[in-house]
Amino acid sequence: MSISFSRNVRNAGLISALVIAPCFAFTPGLVSAAETIKAQVTTAPNVPPPITRTAPANIVVELEAHEWVGNLSDDNKYKFWGFGPAGGTGTVPGPMIRVMVGDTVEIHLKNNKDSKESHNIDFHAVTGPGGGAAMLNTEPGEESKLRFKALSAGLYFYHCATASPSIPEHIANGMYGGILVEPVGGLKKVDKEFYVVQSEF
Repeated sequence: MSISFSRNVRNAGLISALVIAPCFAFTPGLVSAAETIKAQVTTAPNVPPPITRTAPANIVVELEAHEWVGNLSDDNKYKFWGFGPAGGTGTVPGPMIRVMVGDTVEIHLKNNKDSKESHNIDFHAVTGPGGGAAMLNTEPGEESKLRFKALSAGLYFYHCATASPSIPEHIANGMYGGILVEPVGGLKKVDKEFYVVQSEF
């Protein structure tokens, strides 16, 4: 890689960080005016309970990146990378998050001290370059935070977008999950909800 290309990539990253920062600026008045709720995240196939409130809230989501060796089958071990609830263990897929349009979402991402890699999260529910990933770059044993406003209803993917060793490697090893942004007033009532994310190893 040429030095000028490397410098341009670094400069582009810096510009992206400067442009994205105002999109997620912390607004003290907004945060103090609404209720603060710790998100109840769940692992597949479970889904967090439907939202029954009608007013936006400040939602705190605590996640932790993990690297561990687990079994793909009785005879095959695999080194997984994944997200889990803070203080818990990693899961594949990562936890499901449920918020509502208008909520201010505050992500706390810890990277387990035993990790070897840097990790972050690109939220496809976030408006702005890279889904906030640049602001969540987290080294082993460290913690990063991101605040954003949930603007559009939908079911969105999130994944690690760290370039080293490569974004596809982080995703292929298990660093992905889902975030549901409910419309105000909620979704239609159903008998049972399931959280399913398809992937291959």
